[in-house]
Amino acid sequence: MYEADSSFYELDTTVYKFPIVGYDSLYVSADIKKVIKQLREDSYLAANLDGLQFINDSLISAKVYVGKPLVYGELNWNGIDKSYFNDARIRNVKLDKKEVSADEINLVIEVIRDQLDEKGYPLSKIYFGNQYVRNDSLFADIEIEKGPQLRISSLKIKPDSIISPVFISRFLDLKKDDIFDINKITSIAQQVNTLPYLQMSESPEVKIFDDNAEIEIPLKKRNASRFDFLIGVLPNVENDNRLTISGEITADLKNKLKQGEELYFYFRQLKPETQRMDVRVKYPYLLGLPFGIHGSFSLYRNGQESRDLNAEGGIEYR
Repeated sequence: MYEADSSFYELDTTVYKFPIVGYDSLYVSADIKKVIKQLREDSYLAANLDGLQFINDSLISAKVYVGKPLVYGELNWNGIDKSYFNDARIRNVKLDKKEVSADEINLVIEVIRDQLDEKGYPLSKIYFGNQYVRNDSLFADIEIEKGPQLRISSLKIKPDSIISPVFISRFLDLKKDDIFDINKITSIAQQVNTLPYLQMSESPEVKIFDDNAEIEIPLKKRNASRFDFLIGVLPNVENDNRLTISGEITADLKNKLKQGEELYFYFRQLKPETQRMDVRVKYPYLLGLPFGIHGSFSLYRNGQESRDLNAEGGIEYR
């Protein structure tokens, strides 16, 4: 339920319509916040959400009080937890002076909202209470309605056979019972698309039940693996025209075990006495732990003249 205090003077009302993304109120709430933020940046300082109405299964309307252009008068921040003002972005903003610029107010509200989003309050509302207008200046108390603190109740992959849920949970840093951070949700697509073997098939879907958030991530495969080989048979004129086998094999395999692992193998032999082999392995989140292993091995042999061998390995903390 969204409400706004409009008793201090008559305000003009505008109705905005938003598509419902996967029946997800979280995305609608974020879009409405963007509209109100833009109105306040345009000097409609009293802009507030008054109510929501579902038009149909795919469209929702939001009634927003717009009002008239104003400048800020004196604002009372005493009801706001002082810890919000420790953020480096607003530490030097002087809010106790008589006149505070609109840019400063908008910055402070944005920073506080960012902190609320990070702490699991994506449905929070920052609004003006006890408002009144004098000489086209807005005087008010700044108040916060946090709403429920959300926690992740489940993380689902669709289809679940495409990748290990443990890998995705570790990779995205989204685990059951974690505090719901909207910033992590909005970055899911960008992070997934950095993987060469996966991509998003749709936007992530978030379903909220009381203080629980269910996250569903629809994925599809990308063709990232390859296997190439070239085999040749030639007579060896230096050895009684016996047949010589030469060739080149490249295997670049990604996520074949559904664990986000990568395996690279390369072998080349152009002459019987000359071979080259390269092997690289990468296995993240071994046994579901925040540790991964990687290693590489290379060998170059040139008959009896020389042989180069290199190997390395390590453990990664993620």
